[in-house]
Amino acid sequence: MSKMQYVYVHAMGNEGLRELEIAKGIRTREETLSPAQIELQPKYCPICKESNKHNAKFCFKCNFIISKEGWLEDKEKEAEESKKKMQELEAKQEILQANAANVLGTLMAAEMGAKPPRLEIITWNSDKGSEGLFKAAEITRAKNQARERDHQQRHHNPNNRRLVI
Repeated sequence: MSKMQYVYVHAMGNEGLRELEIAKGIRTREETLSPAQIELQPKYCPICKESNKHNAKFCFKCNFIISKEGWLEDKEKEAEESKKKMQELEAKQEILQANAANVLGTLMAAEMGAKPPRLEIITWNSDKGSEGLFKAAEITRAKNQARERDHQQRHHNPNNRRLVI
């Protein structure tokens, strides 16, 4: 009987078993590599097939996300942008509501025959970006608070109540 098979089995070691586990899905190829081997392995982009460094977050060629860290970084960036857009929308809504209230107040006064208040329309310079918008919203907020305080003093102060018969 020949002992040649022992030469080949010895040369392969447990590589056959490892390849079988990989083929059956028990292990992944990455699990079988040492950290030094992993560093030498390029990470391929699934879109453009470009090889990238093993620790790359985004593809060097097409900027596609190729790692979990890259995905998380991208999601954080999206969340930050969404938050800023939401703040801008809230500021615009605040300004539009104040402008609508100013127009309605003026129209109501004119309809009732009273002297209409000075109509103020709040605007902002979009060339200045969000800063101009937020400044206009801040001015709007201050005017609304002053108008509300004035209303409270005039209509809800017990000293100002009159008996109308």
